[in-house]
Amino acid sequence: AAAEVPPPDPILEGGSSPEERQASFLELALCLAGGLPDAALDPLFAACKQHVLGGSSLLQKRSYRVLAYLAASRPQWLAAHLAQVLELLLLGSAAALSPAKRYRLRCLQPLILLLDSTPCPPLGGLVDAATGTELVPGGAALAAAAAAVAGRSEQQAAEQRRVALAQLLVGELVLATKEVNKKTRTAAYQLIVDIAHELDDARPLSLNLGDGLNPTGADSDAELSSDDMDYADDVRAASKRGGKGRPAAKQASGGLLDFVTAVMGGLAGGSPHMQSAAVLALARLSFEFAGQLESVVGRLLPAVLLLLRSQSREVIKAVLGFIKVRCRVQECRGLESLQKWCVWAVCYSYCKVRCKQWRAHQLMVYRHGW
Repeated sequence: AAAEVPPPDPILEGGSSPEERQASFLELALCLAGGLPDAALDPLFAACKQHVLGGSSLLQKRSYRVLAYLAASRPQWLAAHLAQVLELLLLGSAAALSPAKRYRLRCLQPLILLLDSTPCPPLGGLVDAATGTELVPGGAALAAAAAAVAGRSEQQAAEQRRVALAQLLVGELVLATKEVNKKTRTAAYQLIVDIAHELDDARPLSLNLGDGLNPTGADSDAELSSDDMDYADDVRAASKRGGKGRPAAKQASGGLLDFVTAVMGGLAGGSPHMQSAAVLALARLSFEFAGQLESVVGRLLPAVLLLLRSQSREVIKAVLGFIKVRCRVQECRGLESLQKWCVWAVCYSYCKVRCKQWRAHQLMVYRHGW
C-alpha cells in the first residue's frame, strides 16, 4: 500500500493553504529583492500583476507592498517601466479591496513625485475602442489628453497627459482620506503632507509682484454672483498682509502651489464625498504650511467657503472643520469673513452641524477675544 502523504507543514511551507503560501513567497521575494539587479525584477512585477487586477485581500496586500518597493527604491527600474506600472495601477483601481488600499497608497507617492518632473508616456487600455466606455476611472480624460490634435506637438501632448494623470492620482489620494479603515485614512493624510513637503523642497514657493493672486491672470470672479463677488472681495481684503513697502497682491509658483491646486480640483467633484475629502485635505495642508500658503489663501478661501451653500451635511461639516483650522493659524483681522459665513451657516444647517459651527465661534472668541 502507498504511504500516506503527510499534510503540509504551515511553518516549513509558508502556510496551510495555497493562498497563504503564495503570500509567504511574495514576502520572501520582497526580502530578497534588495540584492537583485534591475533586469531580474520583471518576473517579480509579473507575479504581482495578476493579484493586483483581482485576488484576495491578503495577496493584494503583498503585491502592493512589492510594487511600493519597486516604485520607491528602484528609480531606474521605475523610469524604464513607468508606462506599465501606471497602466497596472489604473486598471487595478476598481479591483482594489479596502484592506489593501493602505498599501496601494504607498505606490502613488513615488509616481506623483516622478510625474512632477518626467513626461508621461503614452498609455493604452483606458477606454474601450468599440463602445467608448471607460475601463478605468478617469480614463476618458486621459484618452482625450492623449488624442492626436492638429497643431499640437508630442511634447505638448505628453505634458497634457502628465497633468491629467497627476490630477487623477492626487484625486485618488485625496479620496482615501474618507476611507472607512482608520489606518488608511491616517496613511492618506501623512502621504499628502509628505508629498507636499517633497514638492516644496524640489520647487520652492516663489512670490512675484503681480496684479492679483490668480496665477492665470484671469478674473476669478467672472462666474460668481453679486453676493459671491462681495464675499470674495471681503476674503481678499482680509487676507492681504499690507504694511509699508509690501505689495498687497502677489503671484505665486512652485511645487507646493501646484499640488494644492491639484487638490482643489476635488472641490468641483461630482459627489459630496469627493468635495468633503478635498476640503479636509486642504485643511490639513493649510495647517501644515500656514506660512507658505498665507499669500495664496485668498484664492483658497472663496472656493472652500462657497461650499457652505451645499445641501450636503458631509460637505458643510468639512467646511466648518476647515474654518476651525483657519481660526488657529490666521490672524484676527482676517477672520471677519469667516465669522460672516459661520453666521450664515447656523441659519441654514442641520442641528448637529450647528454644534460644530458654535465650536468655531467659541474658538474665535477664546483665541482672538471677540
